[in-house]
Order: sequence, then C-alpha cells, then structure tokens
Amino acid sequence: MPQPRRRRRTKAKREELLEATEAELGKVRSMVEGARGSLRKADAGKIGTRAGKVANKYKVSKHFELEIADGAFSYSRKAEQIAAEAALDGLYVIRTTCTATKLPSSESVVRTYKQAERAFRTMKDQISTTTSPIASASTPSCACSPTTSPSSCT
Repeated sequence: MPQPRRRRRTKAKREELLEATEAELGKVRSMVEGARGSLRKADAGKIGTRAGKVANKYKVSKHFELEIADGAFSYSRKAEQIAAEAALDGLYVIRTTCTATKLPSSESVVRTYKQAERAFRTMKDQISTTTSPIASASTPSCACSPTTSPSSCT
C-alpha cells in the first residue's frame, strides 16, 4: 500500500542529509588537499578518524564510499544503494516466515498495524495524563516546616 506523501518526505529528507554529509566531507577533503590544510601531510589514520566523525554525523555514512590513504582523501555516493533504498520509500515492509498462502491481504496487515500503533499511542497518552512528576524531596509539599511532622500539616 504505497503512501506518496511519505515517499516525497522521505526522499527530500534523505537528499538533505546526503548533501549535508557531502558538505562536511568536502571540508575534510579541503583539509587534506588544501595548501594550508591541517591534514595536508597526515597519515591515513588521522584522516580516517576525522572523516569518520563527519561521515556519521547525519547517519548516512552507509551511502558513501570513502577512499583514504596517507595524504589523500576522496569520497563518492553509492548510487545503486541509494536507489535501492529509495525504491522502498513510502512502503511498509513486513518480513515474515509465513508462506504466502497463510498470509492475509496486504491491506488488512497494514490496517492491523495501524490499529496496533493507535492502541499504543492511546495507552501512552493515558499513562502520561494520569501520572505526574515526582516532587523534589528538598522542597516540602505543604507550608509547614521540615521539622514539623507530616500528620500535623493540613
């Protein structure tokens, strides 16, 4: 059951994160290849440490191929992997061990899934409205002094 709005939103978000990661990786490349870069003559370990920090900043490092050597750094997008992930945008993927003959229709599975999500959301709302934050022990909850017994406070 495709969801076009979700597909567009996911695609836009992925592209935004990929571009932000490319900008950060571009900074690392300029640090390595630039005339005054701080990693200009660095070994592969230092370059890899810096590239690893920025590549994982937006959690899309799996979509980049990093090539690191002593004094050299380059990167490229994994276009096939990005396209494969984009093909699943807007779809619910349900993995099961059941055979196809035992499964209900995809519409009923998604409907059941949505009902379960709604039920959990309702339960969480009820729990959060019935419980209140715990008062700090350092501030008394009544106007009496800390030396007065709680039974005399009314």
